[in-house]
Amino acid sequence: MATIPVKYMHSGMAGAPALNGTVGAMIAVLDACLINGFGLKTVDSLVVASNVATMTISTGHSFEVGSVSLISGVTGALSALNGEWRVTATTTNTVTFDAPGIANGTAAGTITTKVAPLGWSKPYGTGNYAAYKSTDPAALGHYLRVDDTDATNARVRGFETMTTVDNGTGLYPTDAQISGGGYWLKSNTADSTSRNWAVIGDGRIFYVWAVPQDAVSVTSQGTFYWFGDFAAAGSTDVYSSCIGCRNASNAQYPSTMFYTWDSQYAYIYAPRSYTGIGSSAAVRPTAETYLAMAGYNSGIAVSSAYTMAYPNQPDNGFYLSKTLVMEGAANVIFTLRGVFPGAYFVPQNTGFALTSKDTVAGQNDMAGRRLLALRYGYGGGGTNSTGGFYGVGVFDVTGPWR
Repeated sequence: MATIPVKYMHSGMAGAPALNGTVGAMIAVLDACLINGFGLKTVDSLVVASNVATMTISTGHSFEVGSVSLISGVTGALSALNGEWRVTATTTNTVTFDAPGIANGTAAGTITTKVAPLGWSKPYGTGNYAAYKSTDPAALGHYLRVDDTDATNARVRGFETMTTVDNGTGLYPTDAQISGGGYWLKSNTADSTSRNWAVIGDGRIFYVWAVPQDAVSVTSQGTFYWFGDFAAAGSTDVYSSCIGCRNASNAQYPSTMFYTWDSQYAYIYAPRSYTGIGSSAAVRPTAETYLAMAGYNSGIAVSSAYTMAYPNQPDNGFYLSKTLVMEGAANVIFTLRGVFPGAYFVPQNTGFALTSKDTVAGQNDMAGRRLLALRYGYGGGGTNSTGGFYGVGVFDVTGPWR
């Protein structure tokens, strides 16, 4: 069965679970995006012509260009259509994708399709508690434990090993770092009002973007959470995973990997130092280069001085910088541990030219890839960073990342 490593899904897709201020809402989103998929539909017809396949679904569908369809139930000569396919075009009732090497014809069988999940596992789960784990053979195999028994916040923690949903070893963060684990804020109000969200990931790491406080934040400016294996700088770093979270149930500040050096806006923990010694180690994000920015936020400058324009006038360029994982205490020389795969800092002053869920075409070494913009922040009235904090991060939603 064909598989596609990088996938993107969001709350605006038909059949997507709701993220809101109710118990269990975060687990519902993670189950759908990591394990089960969503938007299951019966396909009326699936026809291949000149290496292009078209599904007709009379009841509508969940797909958009760039999303991934998981097809099942094809029998006979065209059974190679079973598997994952990246969508290239849609109408209200049709979905099109490239099908190289598949013979012309009409597929047989009782065919279904849905938005494909990332392909993780859920080895432990009971009620509103769950533990998730990568199934990728190359992954470190660490666990994400989620306690979703509170209406507005899910409590999260990584484990090196687990034996039940409540027991494991090598926890990160430790209680000394954040008592009870980190916070993934779902909503600033305990009610069923749906919040905007997106999930982007591969088989080893995933990022969650959410807008938990519509009443305070600029529209569609949210916060990031994540878990999984980053791309290690050295092969001897066998603890190269991390979790990103908040340290308290505080709706004001976002969590982001796109704010350079400062730990105030993202509490990030690896299971151990790169040395392999000890327990949970705090790490920090930075950009491979942010010298063009008058400030520390991706895509936003706090003044007009020392700022790179967007787009860059000579080549109409959109420039990206790798987002790095650094280990070290404040005001010391840091150690590069690796890169957040698929996540890019913008060293240009884009202002509000890029809004959340905008996509742009990659350039130069990113040619052929779709880039997704997601905004983060709070306050500031949506005009400048005075009295607020905001920026924009970019994700490669085509991949592969590794």
